[in-house]
Amino acid sequence: MMHRKFTLTVVIAAACIVGSARTASAQGNSTDQDTPDKKEVREYALTADKLTRYENAVKAIVKLTNDNPTLKKQMDAEAAKTPMPTITTSTTVIANHSEVVSILKQFGFTPREYVVMTFSLISSAGYVSMKKSGISIPMPLTTSAANVAFTQQYYDRITAVLSTEAGPSDSNN
Repeated sequence: MMHRKFTLTVVIAAACIVGSARTASAQGNSTDQDTPDKKEVREYALTADKLTRYENAVKAIVKLTNDNPTLKKQMDAEAAKTPMPTITTSTTVIANHSEVVSILKQFGFTPREYVVMTFSLISSAGYVSMKKSGISIPMPLTTSAANVAFTQQYYDRITAVLSTEAGPSDSNN
């Protein structure tokens, strides 16, 4: 079950990466596709300390949402209103729930940093997963060489935490 959840997460991330790469190559210049969100995600430096804090925050949020299915449904409904989430829209969904914000603060994250780190982990893990599968695409604008190297080093931990994060949505459907 967990493998299926992670696979779905990676497939979604990979589709976004491939779509971004195709759009950029069709326009002939990948910098034409750069946005402030992509730049912020790309420039976010992943570290072992942040990953440990993130893992603990995700576990606490999953416990909270498993213990409070109504909260999970509310957050899912709010998130579903935006088909292509941005950092700001995702941050707003989290910021609307003080109990989630409290957990993030406990682990040293603001809602925005948590969202940026989530996007960075998904982007980097999707790219690394595609590379491991032998698919050759340009590095997406949402990741950096340093974050790819970090993701390769901590790939198992990152895929595990992304699988954990995907868990609550599936458990309530």
